[in-house]
Amino acid sequence: MFRIGSRFLWKTETGSNSSDSTIRRGALGFAVPVGYAVDGITAREIIGIQKLAGKYGVATFVHARFSSQADPLSGALATSEFISNLGIYGGGLLFHHIHQQALGTTDMVLNRIDDARANGLNVLGEIYPYNFGATIVAADYLVPSNYGPAMGRTYSDITESATGKPLTKERYEELMQAAPTTAVTFLGSTDEVMLSALARPGTTVVGSDAFPLTILATGENAFDWDTPYEGLGGHPRGAGSYALVLRLVREDDLMSLMTALGKMSYDVARFLEDSGVSLMAYKGRIQVGADADITIFDPETVTENSTMDEPGLPSTGIPYVLVNGTIVVKDSEVLEGVYPGQAVRMPVRN
Repeated sequence: MFRIGSRFLWKTETGSNSSDSTIRRGALGFAVPVGYAVDGITAREIIGIQKLAGKYGVATFVHARFSSQADPLSGALATSEFISNLGIYGGGLLFHHIHQQALGTTDMVLNRIDDARANGLNVLGEIYPYNFGATIVAADYLVPSNYGPAMGRTYSDITESATGKPLTKERYEELMQAAPTTAVTFLGSTDEVMLSALARPGTTVVGSDAFPLTILATGENAFDWDTPYEGLGGHPRGAGSYALVLRLVREDDLMSLMTALGKMSYDVARFLEDSGVSLMAYKGRIQVGADADITIFDPETVTENSTMDEPGLPSTGIPYVLVNGTIVVKDSEVLEGVYPGQAVRMPVRN
């Protein structure tokens, strides 16, 4: 995937650019975090990105411009910006954690995605099963002028990941001045909105949007392979999203088990396949000739264990995981030194 920063130089008719070249060399599509550059990425640049996506039949993966439920600069308007370009230029379109951006207007936004899909557009919304997110304290949407009136929250709804403490106005201003990249979690959507969106048939898939966890003792990111599961700070979604969905299916009858499995596997693979990633035709399904990427779980016991206090704890009820036909989790233990995965790329184009 090719990530677009705050300056995307689009040559409309005069020739190639670095983004065009990167797609031709095998990138899966465009990642556009415009929600972190609300004033830095222009509408013209996004049009250019989606025009290129349509040219090559690839997808645009979006954190939309506004995380807000208040007009005029709402999550509904932000999603319309991309859907309209999709209708004109084609390609695919995936909105990441759309419930955290559309908030109280999520149902309306998903209705529009339903209508777009009914008219043949390749678009989905991704949901993670939590009503709070993780980011840096300097995220555009956490500025008080937006997080308060447009998202319906306040400083105490933001938690500093390294300390586990809610912010105050004073601490927020201190971090913005001295350490704007400090990791935080924040309340956004409501459980009611999130669960309704998660269970919606056809329109949404399950994701985790995993954000690096922090080693509380040192303040460093937990990147090393042998980092202990305990003593970490951050969002539990990276470790718990999929097992949590399966538990909600079992305990709350949120949706059928097969619907949930589709949202975690086949629906995602099919979207990518329809967005030009031909290798995904061998993913998300169990059949002769498919890649043997298989998670074996017990539907009666599978449970997330990660929490806000211990976000790195692994889920239980998943005794085996196979990647490319090779066991990487055995008897619920991750095997060391086993790396059978293969990169998924687009074909190289001339």
